[in-house]
Amino acid sequence: MNKIQQEKWEKLWHDVVHGKGCDKDEIDKKIKETADKIKRITDETDKPLRWLWSGGKDSQALHAIMRESGENVRPIMFTPADELQFTDFVQWAKKNGPDNLSWCYDKEDMDALIKAPLFDYPAAKSRNQIPKRCETAGFVGITGRREEDNQKAKSEYVRDCVMWDWKHAEILAAVYYRQMPLPPCYFWFPNGWVDGPMPWYQRSIRTTNGTAIGSKELTDADRERGWRETYRIEPSIVERAKAAGVPGASEFLETLKA
Repeated sequence: MNKIQQEKWEKLWHDVVHGKGCDKDEIDKKIKETADKIKRITDETDKPLRWLWSGGKDSQALHAIMRESGENVRPIMFTPADELQFTDFVQWAKKNGPDNLSWCYDKEDMDALIKAPLFDYPAAKSRNQIPKRCETAGFVGITGRREEDNQKAKSEYVRDCVMWDWKHAEILAAVYYRQMPLPPCYFWFPNGWVDGPMPWYQRSIRTTNGTAIGSKELTDADRERGWRETYRIEPSIVERAKAAGVPGASEFLETLKA
């Protein structure tokens, strides 16, 4: 498995933008081949189908593939309440998301964060609840999950990982050549390419070598860094967190007065 870090993602993107990445004809061919998989899936699957979109680079590449396929499969986005996302990301997603996107909100809101681990990316990434959500909703999900991105393989309800063999460079090339916009969060944070469009409270705090720090190892200084980065992008989030009694928000705001 190959979980690359921020600097390598930045270099891959730089290479694509400056013509040093994958060949366009090869990417067009791979998109078409993957789109043909979608067509076979729609013919062979006896359960309702949805394709899963998050706004990240992989799902934007999948977005391009779904367009190529021409199949009438409805997109769906599993997401917490808007107040747990950056406002600019929500606005971006509503502008740039696929047509007929269903926003499927979970039960998490600001009050739920009072007891939740904040800035705990490993815990957030272990929330492999997508198969269960698909099962509960009664459909099979077509996803952008990939082996090279260190993701878990298929299940009964997420069995159609049509991009399983796609490489990192191919994903970025597909996004670039098909002119699929990327969300602003990729360019906001020191680890934007690694975290992607995560809700603000699930973003990572990382060591100097790029390793995400788990909640048991996070220090007060680490969490203050998380609040500070959040405040830099959208101060009102921290103000709302303070009003809801989310641990750490009030203490961080006090440091601004010092």
